[in-house]
Amino acid sequence: MGCIPGSSRGDLHSLEGDLKWDEAQCIHCKKCVQECPTEAAKFDDQGKFTVFWHHCRMCQHCMLICPTRALRLTNRNFGLFQEGLARVAKLVLDNFRDGLVFHINVLTHITLFCDCWGFTTPALVPDIGIMAGEDIVAVEDASLRAIKVGSLIPGSVPPPFALGKGRHLFERLHGRNPFAQVRALEKLGAGRAQYRVVRIRPKPAAGSH
Repeated sequence: MGCIPGSSRGDLHSLEGDLKWDEAQCIHCKKCVQECPTEAAKFDDQGKFTVFWHHCRMCQHCMLICPTRALRLTNRNFGLFQEGLARVAKLVLDNFRDGLVFHINVLTHITLFCDCWGFTTPALVPDIGIMAGEDIVAVEDASLRAIKVGSLIPGSVPPPFALGKGRHLFERLHGRNPFAQVRALEKLGAGRAQYRVVRIRPKPAAGSH
C-alpha cells in the first residue's frame, strides 16, 4: 500500500464498499472532518456531510471516529480489497530482478488498527520478533500464523470492538480472513506458502550471563 500513489490507494480502498452518511444519526461534532488525513471530508453550508472524492483515500478514519456511527460502508466486499492489495504488491515486486528483494516483518506492538492512522492503541499480543526471507508469501503466512488468539492480552481490545467468530485473531476482530491476501499473492505467482521457519537467536555479549 505504501509503495503506490495516493490516488491508487483511494482506488484500492473504494473496493471495500460505498461510504454512506446517516443524517438522522449525525450530531455534527465534526470529528470526521478533523480526522480526515487528506481534508476530503467537510460539511457544506446546509450542514450536509460531503466528500471531495478526488482527495478521498477511503481510509475510513471518518467512519471509525464517528461516535454515533452516522457513517458506514455499504456493499462491502473486503475480498476484492485484499485481492487488489495482492495485485499491487505483485506489480511492485515485478519491478525488481529475482534475488534483489528481502522481506522483513517486525512483529512488535501489534495493534488493532493500521499504522496509517498515526496513533497507537494497546498491543494485542506480546511481541513476537522478526520474520524475514526472500519469499513474500512465506514471510506473510508465517507472520500471520505466529499471531495466536490464545496470546491475546486481556483488556487490549478497545471498544466497541470485541472478539467474534473465526479462527485467526484478526478475523475474530475484523470479520475478515487475513490469509485471503496471502492466498491471492500465491495464486499470482509472487511466492509459495511452503517454507521452513529457522529460529535465529542473538549470541549473548561477551561476559554476559
